[in-house]
Amino acid sequence: MSAGMLTPPFSPSQTEYEVQVPYATQSAAVTSLLWDSLATLTVNDQAVANGSAPSMPLSYERPNLFQINVKSKDASATKTYNVTINRQRPSDVATLRDLTIDGSTVPDFAPETYAYTVDVPNATTSVTTTGAPAGDGATVAVSGGASLSVGDNLVHVTVTAQDGVSTQTYTVHVVRAPSSEASLSDLTIDGATVPDFAAGTFDYTINVPNATTSVTTVGTPTGDGATVVVSGGARLAVGDNLVHVTVTAQDGITTQTYTVHVVRAAPNVPDIPNAPDVPSAPGVPGPSPQPSPSPAPPATLLKIGNALHADAISAAWSGAPGAKDLLVSVNGDKLAALLTTTGEVLSIEVAEPVDGVRVMLDRKGLTALLKYEDQLIVRSPLGEVRFPVNRLQWDEQAQNASVQMAKAERLADTTGLQVWTAPTVFKIMQTVQNRETEVPYPAYIEHLLPLPGNVLPGTSLTAAAVQADGAYRPKPTKIVAEGDRRYALINSRSGGAFALVSASKSFQDTSGHWAEKEIGEMATRLIMNGYEDGRFSPGASVTRAEFVSILLRGLGLDETTSSPSFTDVASSKWYDEVVRTAVERGIASGYEDHTFRPAQQVTREEAFVMLANALRLANPSAPTPAADDLSLLADYRDQQELSAWARSSAAAVVASQLVKGIDGSLAPAQSMTRAELAIIVDRLLKQSGLIQ
Repeated sequence: MSAGMLTPPFSPSQTEYEVQVPYATQSAAVTSLLWDSLATLTVNDQAVANGSAPSMPLSYERPNLFQINVKSKDASATKTYNVTINRQRPSDVATLRDLTIDGSTVPDFAPETYAYTVDVPNATTSVTTTGAPAGDGATVAVSGGASLSVGDNLVHVTVTAQDGVSTQTYTVHVVRAPSSEASLSDLTIDGATVPDFAAGTFDYTINVPNATTSVTTVGTPTGDGATVVVSGGARLAVGDNLVHVTVTAQDGITTQTYTVHVVRAAPNVPDIPNAPDVPSAPGVPGPSPQPSPSPAPPATLLKIGNALHADAISAAWSGAPGAKDLLVSVNGDKLAALLTTTGEVLSIEVAEPVDGVRVMLDRKGLTALLKYEDQLIVRSPLGEVRFPVNRLQWDEQAQNASVQMAKAERLADTTGLQVWTAPTVFKIMQTVQNRETEVPYPAYIEHLLPLPGNVLPGTSLTAAAVQADGAYRPKPTKIVAEGDRRYALINSRSGGAFALVSASKSFQDTSGHWAEKEIGEMATRLIMNGYEDGRFSPGASVTRAEFVSILLRGLGLDETTSSPSFTDVASSKWYDEVVRTAVERGIASGYEDHTFRPAQQVTREEAFVMLANALRLANPSAPTPAADDLSLLADYRDQQELSAWARSSAAAVVASQLVKGIDGSLAPAQSMTRAELAIIVDRLLKQSGLIQ
C-alpha cells in the first residue's frame, strides 16, 4: 500500500482487507506480486503488469475499493482480493491549541475562550500574533496588530477547519499604554526658538523692547498625544512677566512646566533741550493719566414667561481688563417676590457676543426657583442651557449657584473627524462652605450650540465632550430649528466642553447588510467603530465589556472610578472604568462569585436586562410592565427558555419595541452580534427622544 496498513496483515489465503488513511491522503496505490509470474492480474477490471502499482483518487464520502483478480496461467483457477480504503472525513475542529503575542502565550489562554486582553507598553508599536490550530489541516488568518494606536487595538485570529466550512474567530484586545513623555521638542516666542533651548531645561529669560506689549508662545510636544497649555504673555507689563508652558503627557498624568521670563524694557524718555520747568500751582496736583474706558456691558434680559423684569438683574464685565467675560447677577429678593406660580420659565438672555458668561443666583433666588419647581434658561450667542431647577442635585447648604458658559481653545481635527466648532464649556456650579463645586445631573439636561453657517442641511453632526487628554466622547445630539437659526440640541447628564464634529465612515463588509443603515448611524455618531482592516464584522459576537462600553457611549455617560470593581477586572484594563460606571448607573451587575466576566460573550437575555436598565435611565417615563405580567412574551415560542431573572426585563424591552425577536423566538441563550447591538442602541436612543 502507498498509504496506510492492511488490516489484517496480508496472507495469500486472506481475501478481505481494510485500510484506514487520513483526510490528507487524496489517492492511494496497491502493488500486487504474483507467486506465478505466468498468471494474469487485473485491478478493478483493468489488466496490470505483475509488480505494478495502479492508483486511484480517494473519496471520504464512501469506501474506496481495489478489487484484485488473479487467474492461473491455464485459466483453470481464479482468486479475488478486496482492499477497502476508508479515507477520514475532513476535520471540523476550528479551535486553537495555542495563541501567542510576540512569542508569548496570551494570559489565561483556553481553546474555548475567544476574547483576550493584552497590555503592552507605549514603546510597542506593533505585535506579531500567531495561532496554532488544534485541528488537522486547519488554517489560521490573522488581521490587525501591524500598527498599534494608543488604547484598544483589535487583533482577529480566524481559524478555518479542514472542512472549509467551520470557522471560529478569536479576538485579542491589544491595549497600548499612552505615552508618559511630557517634554518639548521646541519652544518659540513670536516664531523664534528661545535661546539655548533644550528639552531638559525648564527655565528661560527673554528680553523684549518696550514696544512689545504681548508675545505668542508655542510649545511643540515631543511625545505623541501630549497637550500643551500656555498661560501668560497676552499683556506685558514693564519688567518681568512669567509665561508658563505646561505639557501634559498622553497618559494624562505626567506633566512638566517650562517657565519663560519675558522681560519688557522700560520706555525710553528722550531729553528735551531748553524746555523750562513748569511747576504746578501751589496745592494743585499735576494731571494723572486716565485709563481707557471699558465698553458698556451688553444688554441682558430677565424674563418670567414673556414679562421683562429689568430691575431684577445686573451685568458687569469681570476678569482681566479687556476680557469679554460677563458676570450677570440676579437679585434674589426681587426674584423671590416675582415668582408666584409653580412651573414658570425664567429666562436670562445675553444678546451680544461674549467670550464667557456667568449667571449668579444667591441663596434666596435659588430657594425661590426650587420652591416653585421653575425652569431656568440661560441663553447667549455661545449657546444655551435649559433645565427644571429641581431636577438637579443641589446641596441643602448651597450658598449660591451659577450657570456658566465660556469659549475654549479650538482643538485640531483628529483622524477621521471634522471639527466644526471650538468647544463651549457648560457648567452648573454651587458654593457650599465657601467651596465651589459642580452640581451633579441626576437626569438629562438640554444644552444647545448654534450651528455654523457653513454646515449644509443633511450634514451628520454630533456633539462630543472634549476630555482632558483631547479625546472626544459622543453625546446624544439632534438638530433643531428655533426661529431662523439651527441648533445642535445635546442631551447630557453632565456639563463639559462640547464641540460639534462629523465623521464619514463606511465599512467593506456592511454594504447590503440588513443592519447597514443602523451601523452607519452608530459609526457617524462615534458610538461604534470598525476594525483596522476596514471591516465592521456585523456577525461577530459582543463581549460583556464591549456591550456595556457601547451602551455608555450611546447614552453619553461619562466614566467614573467610584464604584467597586470585580475580582476579574484589573484597574489596568481598558474596560475597568466602563464596568464601574455601568454598575454605578444601575445598568449592569456581576455574578455571585464577585466576577464580571468581561471577556465572556454576552447572551441575549443578559442584554435584555442591561437594555431594560438603560431604558429607565434614558427614558424614565417609558412603560414598565409589572414584574408578573409576562403576557407580552406569549407570542414567542421559546419564552419558557428565559431565565427567571430575565423575564420581566425581556417583557420591558419587548413592550418598548427595542427587541422584536428572531423568527418568532427570543433566543435567550444565543450570543448577541454587533449588528443586533447597533440596531438596538439606535432604537433605544430614538425612542427615548435623545436622537432623531
